[in-house]
Amino acid sequence: MKRLIAVLAICAALFAAAVSGAAGRHEASAGQVVVVDATPKTATNVINTSHTVTATVTLNGSPLSGATVDFTIPSGPNMGQSASPTTDVNGQATFTYTGAGGVGTDAISACVFTLPGARVLLGVPLDCDNVTKDWISASPSPSASPSVIASASPTTTATAAATTASPTPTFNAPAQLPVTGGGASNQTSGFPWVIVAISLFTAVVFLGGRLALRRLR
Repeated sequence: MKRLIAVLAICAALFAAAVSGAAGRHEASAGQVVVVDATPKTATNVINTSHTVTATVTLNGSPLSGATVDFTIPSGPNMGQSASPTTDVNGQATFTYTGAGGVGTDAISACVFTLPGARVLLGVPLDCDNVTKDWISASPSPSASPSVIASASPTTTATAAATTASPTPTFNAPAQLPVTGGGASNQTSGFPWVIVAISLFTAVVFLGGRLALRRLR
């Protein structure tokens, strides 16, 4: 009987210690303020490139080192990617991934579930921050603009109908009448030698005729 009472007393003491310890951890966690600040809040990248999210964790306003930050992508083209780095002396942890899932928007969560050295309490995060990432398709490379080759202006040839000036009229000199009644020397001298010759010939014939008549008488 005494042994049974002793066993029950030991069990009761162990239960009380466990309950008090759990209550003490809960009160300590409730009295501490953990803040997670993830950046950038939003960004746009071309698919198949990398993106980095930085979470800064503070405890009661001071950087908290050694804390595990659970980064997850609960939705979006790259859903399922995750990482759990720990914070450095500045309270910062980074998550880098490649947007290989295609075009769309990723929702990214950064959460701290526990303080360094403590167990997770009821699976409830102490603090979380959520950011987004837009993935777009690469713009097609602009093709080089074809060089504008200025063709030489064609030589303008005057056409007879449109561009050629009207021909200047030319006047032919009046045709000269052929010279009659004398040679070129008579034409140039201007003296009527023909008339003089005819008159002399007539006078000679007349005188010769009179002389002939006188002899016959």
